This record gives sequence, C-alpha cells and structure tokens, in this order.
Amino acid sequence: MMGNPELAPEVDVNFLPPLVSQDVVDDLLNTYMSTLTTNIIGWLRKALETDKKDWLKENEPESDQDGYYQTTLPAIVFQMFEQNLQVATQISEDLKIKVLHLCLQQMSTFLIRYKDEAHLYKEEHLRNRQYHPCYVHYMVAIINNCQTFKESIVSLKKKYLTPVMEDIMASSHACIYAVLDDVAKEGCLSLLDEVFMDLEPHLNELMTRKWLAGSNAVDTICVTVEDYFHDFARIKKPYKKVFAELNLEYLRVQSCV
Repeated sequence: MMGNPELAPEVDVNFLPPLVSQDVVDDLLNTYMSTLTTNIIGWLRKALETDKKDWLKENEPESDQDGYYQTTLPAIVFQMFEQNLQVATQISEDLKIKVLHLCLQQMSTFLIRYKDEAHLYKEEHLRNRQYHPCYVHYMVAIINNCQTFKESIVSLKKKYLTPVMEDIMASSHACIYAVLDDVAKEGCLSLLDEVFMDLEPHLNELMTRKWLAGSNAVDTICVTVEDYFHDFARIKKPYKKVFAELNLEYLRVQSCV
C-alpha cells in the first residue's frame, strides 16, 4: 500500500519511521541465527550418520562422471549451505556474511568428527576384515570426498565473498583444508596398511626353502598388487600424488624393519 503511486502526493515515505524498530530487527536476526545454528548442527549430524551406514554396504560406492568413487555427503552438506545462503542474501549483505561464517565454522567442527568416524571405521575393520566387504572402495570415497569438500568451499567463496572478505576469512579456510588433508592422509595410510597385510604372508615366503622348492608367492603378490592398483586408480589426482609419496615412504620404512 505504501508503494501505491496514488498516495505519493499525500505521503513522503522518506519521512516515515521504520515499521519495525532496529531493536526488534536485531532480536529477530539473533533468533534466526540461533535457530539456524541448531538446525545446521542437526543436519550435519544426520548427514554423517547416513553416510556411515553406506560404509557398511556390500556394494561399491557410486562414481562421479570421471569414475572416481564418492559418497553423497559433500553434495548434501553444500546443498544445505547453499539454500540457507540464498535466503540470507535476499535479506541483507551483513546476514549473508554471518551465515557463510556460520556454515564454515560448523563445517570445521563437522570435519573433526568426520575424521574421528573415518578412524573408527578403520579400527572396526581391522578387528574383523571380513565385516566390511567394500572397505577399500569406501575409504577411497572418503579420500575423494575431502577433495570435493575443498572444491565446494572454493565455489562458495567465489559466489558469496568479495576478495576483501575472502582475505579476512582466509585463516579459517586454511584450518578446514588442514583437517581435510589429515583425513585424506590417514585414509591413504589405511589403504597401504590393507595392501601390506594381504602381502605380508607371501612376502615372508620369498627367499625361503618353500619358495626355492616351488611356490606361487610371486604370482600371488603380482595379482594382489594389480587388484589394488585398479581400486587406487579411483583416487582423485590431488590425493593420488599424496598416496604415491606415502607409498614410497611406507616401502622405505618397511624395508628397514
């Protein structure tokens, strides 16, 4: 009604006070942020619990368009962030920045739990290696998810942050990237442990009387390594390089034992 052109000669809206006082607006925004924080924590917890259930499946995880293993966790998390940022953008620039900061803050906390759950997944598997039939495939997916998380964070920054704000929030992003790298590194080491646990009895057989008398140890080692190679080819390139470097270090340490 206030925008009706017929009222323009009668009322100058520039001289009217705000319909809602600033104190009320601040209270509403504080309530909104508090509720959003609670909701995001709950959504992230539920998303991780759903992802953990997938780790126990007997079928391989899905692959992206390039054939790399992945789970739906990163897509679910960032779709949630995107939806809330779109709402905040329509309200004000200040609220948009606050919501983005909240999302990244909760993301940092969430990833620490993600790291802990991935470690527990490894420990449970080691207690009974027959219990998780697709352990290797899902560990590869967990590693790849770390790269997807990084790419999604970069995308959000480009879309919702000015260069100045990006510089201000750079330290928090660095912390998130460090946790993701830790998750991926531990995942890579878990995969190497898996390979050498399978190879150990056959490696121990080499240069023994049994081996000299006739043994399939070398053939078994070659077939085992080839099988794992096909699985590890599904690791995304940034972490495939990390995996290769860890593999060399792992071999160096094992040769000294």
